[in-house]
Amino acid sequence: MKKLSIIVFVLSICFCCISCNNKDKKMLNFSEVLEKSDDGRFIVTNKIMYDVSIVNSLIGPDKSKNNIDWFWENLPYPDGENFIKSLLEDVSEHKIPIYYYDLSGDYEVLEEIPANKIDDFLNENLQYTEETIDTIKNKILEEKIKLDYKNVAEIRFLEEWSIKDGEFTKKVVAFSPIFTVYSESKGMKLNFIKFWIRIR
Repeated sequence: MKKLSIIVFVLSICFCCISCNNKDKKMLNFSEVLEKSDDGRFIVTNKIMYDVSIVNSLIGPDKSKNNIDWFWENLPYPDGENFIKSLLEDVSEHKIPIYYYDLSGDYEVLEEIPANKIDDFLNENLQYTEETIDTIKNKILEEKIKLDYKNVAEIRFLEEWSIKDGEFTKKVVAFSPIFTVYSESKGMKLNFIKFWIRIR
């Protein structure tokens, strides 16, 4: 009888511990505050946008994997440059669809640029006009600067974040190269985002 009482006592303590642990987990469970999708994912956010630097001018001339600090560049040379160059070539050759850069509306329905308009769109948008004033002749001078892979130092990501079965997942909805030029007349760097890319 004494042994039975001890067993019952021990089991009671175990049950209380399990109940307390479950209660603690329930209190800390993010599922109580996050929206759940039809496929069982808990949506942290369906719209998050941020810029990632892929070129770091502060690590010196050796921008390669041989440099001990290469990871500060995210996409070390020449891998990063080759990737951006080939990506823009795929865009210009219509191998990858591109979408109008629009920060409004539903990101799941980005408006694709029609194939028959891509060439004109790229010719018009992948350039920057630098204006300077000729004080002697008193007129405005224009210089056309081509925007290509050499101008890309950052990438903008549009993502959806979710959690399922304890795993944090980031889905890239779209991304865009950020073209940077230095304006002599304005004395500053200017960033341009021309289109979204979505690879499925």
